[in-house]
Amino acid sequence: MNQTKSFITLVLAFFATCLHAQITADNTGKVTDYSYAEDSLYISNLSNVSLDFLSPKLAELNDTSILKITDLKSVQLLEHYYSRRKAFYTSYPADKLDDIENYPSYAEKYASGDQRIIDEVNSIINSGDKDSIKKLLKKITDSYASKGNPITDTELINFILSTLKDPFYEEVVIPLIASLQGTDGLKLLEDHLTSVQPENEYKLLYHLVKNNSQIGVELFMEKIVQEKDSVLFKSHLSRILILMNPTSFGKKIDKQTKAEISTLAINNVYASILSKAEKKYDPYSSRIKILNVNRKGLLNGRNNFTHLIENADERIIPFLLNLRTNQEKFTDLNINYINFHLLKLGYDLEPEALQNLQNDKRILRYMCRNKIVIDTLRKSENFYEMIFKDYITSRDINDLRFNNEIISTVLPYFKSVDHDLFKVQLISLIEDNESLWQLETQNERAKRLISLHQILNEDDKEVLSFLESVGFLSNEEVNRIRSVLSTTDQKSDKITSNLFRVLNESGKVLRFINGTKSSLHAIESSENMYLKDFKILKWYDSKDKVETICILYNQKAYAVNLNKYYPYDCNYDKFIEIVNFILNDNGINDKIVMYSNLFCDVYFSFIGDQSAIDAVREKYIDY
Repeated sequence: MNQTKSFITLVLAFFATCLHAQITADNTGKVTDYSYAEDSLYISNLSNVSLDFLSPKLAELNDTSILKITDLKSVQLLEHYYSRRKAFYTSYPADKLDDIENYPSYAEKYASGDQRIIDEVNSIINSGDKDSIKKLLKKITDSYASKGNPITDTELINFILSTLKDPFYEEVVIPLIASLQGTDGLKLLEDHLTSVQPENEYKLLYHLVKNNSQIGVELFMEKIVQEKDSVLFKSHLSRILILMNPTSFGKKIDKQTKAEISTLAINNVYASILSKAEKKYDPYSSRIKILNVNRKGLLNGRNNFTHLIENADERIIPFLLNLRTNQEKFTDLNINYINFHLLKLGYDLEPEALQNLQNDKRILRYMCRNKIVIDTLRKSENFYEMIFKDYITSRDINDLRFNNEIISTVLPYFKSVDHDLFKVQLISLIEDNESLWQLETQNERAKRLISLHQILNEDDKEVLSFLESVGFLSNEEVNRIRSVLSTTDQKSDKITSNLFRVLNESGKVLRFINGTKSSLHAIESSENMYLKDFKILKWYDSKDKVETICILYNQKAYAVNLNKYYPYDCNYDKFIEIVNFILNDNGINDKIVMYSNLFCDVYFSFIGDQSAIDAVREKYIDY
């Protein structure tokens, strides 16, 4: 009690000495008046005062118990620090703050229409300081160039338009032109081809191709032919070729254009390499690699060469045949992969080559996980056996990662298969051979696959009905979610896609990623009916690791010193325990329950009644 009185006295004294620097906020929560330095000092001092109050109380705990504070005045003062701190972070640019994770990037704040940031941008532009302006444009380039956010501020748009032909700014302006709202940025870039500085020519070409400019694509295709012997040895050209990779920034490039570029690159760039390759390990042969497909159907060491093959059309058949006959020149050349793509492109494979594909479960799983339909392979007599038998019968593949891959990336390929047919095929794979797995275990594996195949074909109504029947969602929540989902896409390519399309609208899914800091943010930003009211304060140690946290909820404060738990394997375990303690302490039956984790960096969790979560996990998750 004496400590609480001392804390209140200390804070009141602090307020009295810092009134000149106190942050004031209008109805929108924006800080007004006073300088950044004064506001920052005020927040820093208030943070220190709050931590000085919590630290001795936490030190008194002999174990790792959670400190609970119910004294109303103490809680209100902590609430005051929380509200002032929030106002501060809402009002100042990220580059002036140390605690970046609490604040969106400068470009994101600008893109969101934050008037304070817009005013600062315009002030820098109007200053005439060219170095500062160029630094500013570099700062916002990444967000706009990679995320496709539109630039809407008229003053910045006009400046960018006026400086495209200025050699000093050209390199930082080119990536932004296509993002200008209300202008034909692509046409401006195309027109600029005739006057671009030589050192920026390939940067311009990159952004033209990236944005699916027909002029840019044609120009790049000309360079592929003209410079076929050097494309892969020039980073600026190979960087454009990487846009054909499905995981790259070339998402605006249409499928047909990717096929044209990929086909041309194979028949020129890689055909040139093939013609020059003389033996293994020479500078040319090392540029062509096709590694093996693993037992999960994933191509090991995927590279841009294999991406181009997967995009290309039947015009690369002569190249693939030539490559196949020159196998001895290359250290890594998967012939079954080559034959698979020859068959995919319509080539009539030799009987032996076709038989090799039909008996290669790894290639067949590659086909499934990449959703490639080749009837010759799908209708082969042993297709189901190749895909699923070792999952059901083999003791050697009692591997969780293997099981998950077969279920999550291969099973969806069979979504359109008649369920009764699928059931018959799976049951036929069970062997009466206890030297492998007992029949009971084999039956359980087969039944699980059959059940998950059925789940693949569930619609939203069936999912919602189940979630309501087990008490995970209330009738009110079901009706609200059904209304929201009536306007959403119904695509489903994963076992859990229908489930999570429903649950993402419920506020009952939490994803904790990349440590305590972002996990605390996930709690604060949650739409869950309880967690959205959590107010979280945190303090860091000298190594920028979260040391102390305090969660304000329902006129109470809960604090813990995380140093008492370091080192430990998974800090989420204790973090989740703290949140569940708060929920339980306030008479709430819901709790956070993990349903999946990747090492200790990623935790996926549900929040709800334990028995209801168990039912959801049993049906949809635990495979």
